[in-house]
Amino acid sequence: MEYNLEITKHLRQVLKKPLGILIEGDPEETIKIVKNYIKELKPPLIVAVGDIVSRNLLKAKVEINVFVIDGKTLRTSKEEVGKAGIHVLHLKNRPALIEKNSWEILKKAYSLKELVEIRVEGEEDLLALPAVMLAPNGSLVFYGQPPIAGPSGVVMIKVNDEKKKEFQGYIDQMNKI
Repeated sequence: MEYNLEITKHLRQVLKKPLGILIEGDPEETIKIVKNYIKELKPPLIVAVGDIVSRNLLKAKVEINVFVIDGKTLRTSKEEVGKAGIHVLHLKNRPALIEKNSWEILKKAYSLKELVEIRVEGEEDLLALPAVMLAPNGSLVFYGQPPIAGPSGVVMIKVNDEKKKEFQGYIDQMNKI
């Protein structure tokens, strides 16, 4: 990507809603459902975006490939994931942006064969968009859904051509800076 992308006010409202299947419930319930989906779908790549969802998946021994964290929850409270990746990549991504280098870092993470941790200096919220766009079809991308726009839980995105087209539409609405 040649540009940094900045979210618009309209898109901010759109992206508050779950962009995939919302799995509601406490972590124990949601992880059980996630494990069943993974067992059934056998995804080639599993990605977690966000500290709490990453921590919960790792703690439950879900074999994710890449997790993206910023060390914070809801932009304020410090969050510990509790496990480090075998490979650790660093990324600067300012709030409300998808910085152009995010794409290269995610591509690199996807090419590595062992658990990859992407530590974000800034904010990881919007990185689910390039995470989906770059993942091979059949992959699963998970992120946490806070209770700000309705029910909370874990959102599971099944990556396919239709989902990539939808996400490209969101990216096209962003301001290039």
